[in-house]
Amino acid sequence: DNILALNPEVNPNLLSIGQEIILPPPATAVFGENPATPIPLNIEITSVQTYQTPLGTSWIVGEAWNNSPNYVEDIRLELSLIGEAGNDLGKLETWTAFSLLSPGETVPFAVLVSDTSGSIEQVQSAVIGGRAFTLLENSTDSRTLDFQISNVAMTTTETGGAITGEITNSGPAATDNIQITITLYDNQIDVTGFGQLTLENRLEPNDTTTFSLNVAPPGGIVADLIFHAQGIRP
Repeated sequence: DNILALNPEVNPNLLSIGQEIILPPPATAVFGENPATPIPLNIEITSVQTYQTPLGTSWIVGEAWNNSPNYVEDIRLELSLIGEAGNDLGKLETWTAFSLLSPGETVPFAVLVSDTSGSIEQVQSAVIGGRAFTLLENSTDSRTLDFQISNVAMTTTETGGAITGEITNSGPAATDNIQITITLYDNQIDVTGFGQLTLENRLEPNDTTTFSLNVAPPGGIVADLIFHAQGIRP
């Protein structure tokens, strides 16, 4: 009924492959082990910045903060663009840079706006999707956050920089598909962008490998970093 209310022109008996419909956004998530107990998403959007490029496009970057004692995954955001005269320039939807967010952790996001009917003066943000759960169960979830980042070095330039470091598998099992996300900040602790890389080699327990990444954030010179790493147990 909710889907039909949002799509009055749609005949549910005549749907076709590729047809677009609007789905109602979830307001809360439900913990799978107890469907009767809803776990509300307590996500705050912070440090939203707009950076214009020399080509006339704009980057909107920011971060989402998990202000709760629960894990959160698959956070989806809606960004409303406001012009200089307070006019509506449209809405965008985006996902955060990585899928699994620990309690108290932040995750960056970035959207490139290529075409608007005016200059972006303000961005209003809202969380429109995600799921919260209390425990990361090894018996049912192959994802792992058991990593340590060390020996980080950064060489900065006017347009970005190069970041190197080491990552250690501190968990009890081997891990594949390790994704490292680096959130980049300026001197005012505003998000300037983020970088990501995926390691090709498997890490056995207590193994360490090096990584390197070149970054060119739209916000300019990098003054600080935060790392997030997650992988999959085969």
